[in-house]
Amino acid sequence: MLAWLIDRVTYLANRITTLWNAAWDWAVYHAQKAYNNAVAWASGRIGVISSTVWSLYSAAKTHATNLFNTVSSNILYWYNQAVSAAQALVNGVKSVAIALYNDGLAFALYWFNRAVAGAQALVKGVIDLANVLFQKALVFALEQFDRAVAAAKAIVDGSAAIINALIDRGKVEIEEFKTSVGLDEPVKRGTLLQLLQSPASFILAYMWDKFLEFLEWSLAYAIGSVDGALPPLPNWFGTGDGGDIPSGTGPPPGSSGLSPPLDSIRVSGHPFRQGHPGIDLGLWMRASVYAMHEGIVEVADWSTAGYGFYVQLRGTEWWTLYAHLDEIHVVAGQVVNAGDTIGLGNSTGNSTGPHLHLEIKHRGTYIDPLTVL
Repeated sequence: MLAWLIDRVTYLANRITTLWNAAWDWAVYHAQKAYNNAVAWASGRIGVISSTVWSLYSAAKTHATNLFNTVSSNILYWYNQAVSAAQALVNGVKSVAIALYNDGLAFALYWFNRAVAGAQALVKGVIDLANVLFQKALVFALEQFDRAVAAAKAIVDGSAAIINALIDRGKVEIEEFKTSVGLDEPVKRGTLLQLLQSPASFILAYMWDKFLEFLEWSLAYAIGSVDGALPPLPNWFGTGDGGDIPSGTGPPPGSSGLSPPLDSIRVSGHPFRQGHPGIDLGLWMRASVYAMHEGIVEVADWSTAGYGFYVQLRGTEWWTLYAHLDEIHVVAGQVVNAGDTIGLGNSTGNSTGPHLHLEIKHRGTYIDPLTVL
């Protein structure tokens, strides 16, 4: 039974193999035939297409050549026409430009000649005017020079008279001093010996204050102008600066607790009086000015009333004003303490020389600053 099954399987396998080989051969044959038919048909189609394309190419080439020749001829024609028109236009523009240039040149020469003539007339007028002004300026300068010479001579003469008066006064005081000297007293004898050894130094030391006051007044007089009133001539041989200084209502000296406004206190000008509610203190240019008390800066600005640059300070009981400053070192609303630098001194505003105009109020009332300095 097993052998029969093996024979059947073998027979079937051989049969299947035979059928497969026959099918394969049939497929290969028909495939080859189909391929050969396709190649033949494609070859025929390619030949037809090639012939058609070549015919189209030849026709297109011929047409393009004819079109190119036609366009070239037209372009050459219109190019020649454009060149001719451009040449005619250039010739016309050139003719117009030449005509305009000739007309413009003639116009420019005409106005240039007129401008030259006008300039020459203007220069001549300016020269004539300058000559007139120079002559007037020369006359004015000579007049001013004569006035300056006269003023200088008056100052020199006045200074000489003052110096002579000082010398005469010094001689009188020396004589009075001699009559009071006793040679039997060692102190008086030493003073007399000092006078005999160096009279000039002795007299200068004895009269130094008066001499400084004289120099201050001479400086103020020399730099005075119509914008500022000159200080009154001091009465060097009388009782001070023209009368008593009115007393203020403030506390007595030494009890105020105020700081000095300057490093060195020296009255140099107008005293405290009606119309001048303060005193003028001498100072060097740009010397430091100090707050006399603590308080708030009310004003730190330029004054149109003659103070120049000034600072106004208000405290609890004290109110002070510092005028004719060169610089201000505080601002309105700033709190300062006694002794703080509030600015530098100068001669700004209605002033004839460097000084500090100082005003003081105590509890709202003006007082003489000398009573608290």
